[in-house]
Amino acid sequence: MSRRRWPALLAAAWLAVAPVVVQTAATAVLVLSPGEAAARSSSSGGYSRPAVRAPSVRTPSVSPRPAPGRIPSTSGGYSRPSAPGWAPRQQPSAPATGSDRALQRQSAGDALQRYRQPGPVAIPQAPLYNRRTPSTGGAPAVPPYAGGGWSPPPYAQSGPSRFGMWDALMMWFLLDSLNRPGHARAFNDNRDDPGFRQWRADADRRAQSDPELRTKLDDLDRQLAALRNETPQPGRLPPDIAPASSSAGGGPGIFVLLLLAAAFALITWWFFRRRSAAAAAAKGGPVGPLDTAKGMLRDKLAGKPYKPALFRVGMTFPLDPTPFLMAGAATKVVAPVQDGANALVSVAAVGHVDAGEVAMERLYLAGSDGWFQLFLDANGVPEECRWFSPIDEVRPADKDEWGFWLDEGEGMIGWPEFQAKDGKTYGRHWLPGERRVPPREWTETIEDARGKRQRKTSAMLYSAPTGLAAPAPPTEYILVSAIEEGGDAWVEVAAGIDVNPAALALA
Repeated sequence: MSRRRWPALLAAAWLAVAPVVVQTAATAVLVLSPGEAAARSSSSGGYSRPAVRAPSVRTPSVSPRPAPGRIPSTSGGYSRPSAPGWAPRQQPSAPATGSDRALQRQSAGDALQRYRQPGPVAIPQAPLYNRRTPSTGGAPAVPPYAGGGWSPPPYAQSGPSRFGMWDALMMWFLLDSLNRPGHARAFNDNRDDPGFRQWRADADRRAQSDPELRTKLDDLDRQLAALRNETPQPGRLPPDIAPASSSAGGGPGIFVLLLLAAAFALITWWFFRRRSAAAAAAKGGPVGPLDTAKGMLRDKLAGKPYKPALFRVGMTFPLDPTPFLMAGAATKVVAPVQDGANALVSVAAVGHVDAGEVAMERLYLAGSDGWFQLFLDANGVPEECRWFSPIDEVRPADKDEWGFWLDEGEGMIGWPEFQAKDGKTYGRHWLPGERRVPPREWTETIEDARGKRQRKTSAMLYSAPTGLAAPAPPTEYILVSAIEEGGDAWVEVAAGIDVNPAALALA
């Protein structure tokens, strides 16, 4: 065969196989596309990430920090709406009010502490103080129990500033000095304390990506196992820490004195309450809603502030249904159940939310799954009221699915946007921005007819306009919360609207 014919034969052969090669290559690209692979495994509970807005940027599907297993990009049918660095589609539709401002300031304070990470963190003089206690002379305050030689590790310089009544840095210091007398015993003595349990849950979460911290926690567990037969003494602290908190309060016995004073006040309150109940019974029965309303009106006329202590299980009050009727089908909110005869609602449980410097009260209503959430001003007067009703619950099946909601880099709770299952997108109401922020963490104490219980919550609030004309509610809120109670845990999605506190006729 002539060499001159080779180019022509090769060209003909290429024309024959080119379509097959191109099709095969395109199929391979589609099969191996990381974006497509992520999309096929990016859902949980019906939530998933929407499509990315620019082809040059894809939604992250893998956590930026090393972790066992892959962080899924969906959970319960929800997904992350957009990638970090892109402005949210929906900006918050309402200005920040009382609780919003307080929580935003708290978040900003925590962010400032993380910004100052490279240098030593100011440590409070007493373990029960918040870490933001200012130091004197411009130098970092070194607590007596630290001996001046302890510097908080990186994982101790971020996250919550305290857990319940306990300062976070004190607990990290205890972990870093288990060899000192009484330090491991402090964890054993307070093992049932909600603050210690909240700290341990946070530490275990951080240890998933920090081998050094995991080693320290394993050492703590070994020492706790050796102390398992000892009877815990709640509230007891090691000798090198307890004197520091005592001296900061004005004397070595101040902590004991405070406990005795609190016990005396509790006994006195109980005694007078028994006497009041007996007197009411002698007059013809227990105090009813009308008597309660009279007392509240009398306090208001006398200029007395409205106290959270007046929120109690079993109380009833009339409720104006107007905001719920005007909201109609424009929101996902489910209106509270009212007694048709007198339009009263009854409180089945009362919750107190302790979020550090921010406190809120919750009134859970009988016959409804929802609650009124109230923020009180400095005088104890309701400044802000919102009604929330749960619309969905997701129960993640494994740690990777929990990562979808709580991962430090990609967690849905704290993402710039939240997209509901109907496709509506809500912008982050607390600390709006283009990147994920840590969720707000708090402890809630709930009291009902069965007694008291506590739950831990990591939450973020989102909002979007309703499109309704005034006086209808202009904003719909979505509160996304990871909740732990006892041995149970779940993710709750609740919808809410603003309600004028006067509509509750509390006072």
